[in-house]
Amino acid sequence: MLIAQKGGQLINAADVDGSGEFYCPECGKPVRYNRGNKKAAYFSHIANLSTMNLENESDQHYAGKMRIAAAFSEIGRAAETERVFSTTGQRADIYIPGNHLVIEYQCSEVSQESVDQRSGDYRGENLSVIWILGDPYLVKKLCKSVVAKFARYKPNLGMYLIYYSDRSDRFVVRHNIQEFAGNLCWQTATFGELEKLIRFCDRFESARTALPERSHWLIRKQAEQLYRNVVMKNQTYLGLINLCYAHHLNLMGCPIICHSPARYNLPLYRHTELSNRVRVLINLIDSDSQVTTNLALDELVKEIIAEDGFHFSQIKNYQMLYRLNLQEFITDLRDFGFLKYTIDGIKLECSPKWFRSFDEKRNALSQ
Repeated sequence: MLIAQKGGQLINAADVDGSGEFYCPECGKPVRYNRGNKKAAYFSHIANLSTMNLENESDQHYAGKMRIAAAFSEIGRAAETERVFSTTGQRADIYIPGNHLVIEYQCSEVSQESVDQRSGDYRGENLSVIWILGDPYLVKKLCKSVVAKFARYKPNLGMYLIYYSDRSDRFVVRHNIQEFAGNLCWQTATFGELEKLIRFCDRFESARTALPERSHWLIRKQAEQLYRNVVMKNQTYLGLINLCYAHHLNLMGCPIICHSPARYNLPLYRHTELSNRVRVLINLIDSDSQVTTNLALDELVKEIIAEDGFHFSQIKNYQMLYRLNLQEFITDLRDFGFLKYTIDGIKLECSPKWFRSFDEKRNALSQ
């Protein structure tokens, strides 16, 4: 870091002309003043041997931040490091004043609450913010919580994450992030120049995974996986089992149409898309052949997000992704003759067959 506190005042590392006690302006912990022959003066957190080596992490963060700032300058976009915004007191890793853009280079773990607060503070200053992830995030397994905190969305890229590797001096984009059989998968593009990265994000069209026909083989695999989870008393499905039981239904016998026809889906849910299709269908059954209004569908989307969805910190109006996902299921129900559109919303004409047991369902899929 380039800014620290001394005697209650902010001081730039380049302006330090003697010794003293310095503190991090964000966490308030002591920091060390560093000055060498090759690297510009900076401050770093003092290592705590009982936790991770914060000093080494700070060096990695510093090097990456300075290289990203230099990359912007190289393409004619002036960049400031550690710009402090007086209104919120927020300190940006990199600020591009010509574009009203903040770049946060993240190498360490951070809570979603902190990401939300910092991103919200910048947006309150009418600034855009992009989070670029460092090597620690690049080398470890990608999980849904990281996607929820840092992923952006564009129609041409799908959900995507941007990384900068200080080790290789390369930008990496993981795009078209999707979920398959409970695991995340993506496409990867690597760039040695920032300008090529920007051009890629503006113009590239991800290769979309073609949706297969509603394959009985694929659905049978999903049904078998659901059966195993229920038999093994997987806690993930406990609430759904109880919901079905309250309606005198067997979760393992849920209608075939509840199984996703696609191998790949956006990673919108903490658990599975099947769980939410079952919830939606039961909600429509509860309507007792009455019209479900568009307003009621919007409320249903909110319930789905609250029960099993994510808050995506960097995606504006991410709720629309859930609404589109719900619309896909409604379209399936209509195409198979179970539902029709009305002036005010939708109406379930007849319920899809709910099997009494897994064996009955398996036999139906084998025919």
